[in-house]
Amino acid sequence: MVRTGHNANSIDPFPRPIVVDAPLLAKWLLPEELADRAHDLLQRAILDGRPIHAPPTVILDVADALYSHTLRDRITVAEANTALSILRDLPLATGLPDSYWPTVLAFSREHELRHLQVAQAIVLAEMIGGEAWTGHRDTYHELGKSVPWLRWVGDAPELPSTADS
Repeated sequence: MVRTGHNANSIDPFPRPIVVDAPLLAKWLLPEELADRAHDLLQRAILDGRPIHAPPTVILDVADALYSHTLRDRITVAEANTALSILRDLPLATGLPDSYWPTVLAFSREHELRHLQVAQAIVLAEMIGGEAWTGHRDTYHELGKSVPWLRWVGDAPELPSTADS
């Protein structure tokens, strides 16, 4: 698949969109490794006026992660419901180009992926000229070199601290 559209170094008068996957969204909502970096990425995107997109299945994927956490008593059902309310209120765009699903299938086959979920944010970012951000380290390590618009939350810049020392 050839990257078209935006050049990562070009100056664009419109803020470049970001596309987030379910593992990154889960980090926004759950006490997980790199949750602080995920919060910084969300806050920075909002402050910079960058549109935030997500594949349509991320809501189900994150709800499933929340449910799994309740089954393991890592969070309460009330906490899961609060997280779902926060998720619902996030400024996420989930509209899709017409050729989205066939492109997801083609990308998944080309990269020999075991699950379509991995390809969803990456393909959507490519189609809208944005960056795909993942909270899944293995996805980044497996695809990062062949997918230059893929970013990992661990590499997100930290926001400056507002606390005065």
